[in-house]
Amino acid sequence: MVNNKIKESEFLTKQTAEGLRVTIKSTLDLSKYLLDTGFHYVLTYKMNQDKLEQFFGIVRQATGPNDHPATPTFIQVYKILSAYSILKPPKSGNCTILETTTPKISLNDIKEVFNADQSLRFTKLQKLSSRIDEIVNSDMWEADDIFDHDYCKSSVKECIIYYICGYVSRKISNHTKCNNCKMAILKG
Repeated sequence: MVNNKIKESEFLTKQTAEGLRVTIKSTLDLSKYLLDTGFHYVLTYKMNQDKLEQFFGIVRQATGPNDHPATPTFIQVYKILSAYSILKPPKSGNCTILETTTPKISLNDIKEVFNADQSLRFTKLQKLSSRIDEIVNSDMWEADDIFDHDYCKSSVKECIIYYICGYVSRKISNHTKCNNCKMAILKG
């Protein structure tokens, strides 16, 4: 019994009490340090290890039924997750694309005129001509503004292939001594 009030079995274990003491002392010391260095306030609820525990949970989940992965397995899963986060496109960004009312001419519009059947070519040419007239008459155009292209819109798959090809090329060129092989990699 502790002070004749709490039974020994109902109190914290020595390890738990010591861990609690270390945590409280560390929090107080860190708060004092932050306040001494110019912080106006300290949000102690933000001092936790939830993100670290979430990461270890993800690694354990990735190894399947193995709740205690060995060090090599952990390192391999960490590398895979790191590469995945680099290659995965973001769900959102910090900028928005504003829709403009400026009429555009795409390269596909021009291709359609030349690739169309003889019977449709004249109507498509008329549409393209009227669109060009509309742009010129608006007096608010630059050549760079009116041509719309899609060759900068790469798919995620193309970006991943490009990234992996660059990585493999760099590794091969760093590890080979054959000049012909290096030149073949550089020329593509």
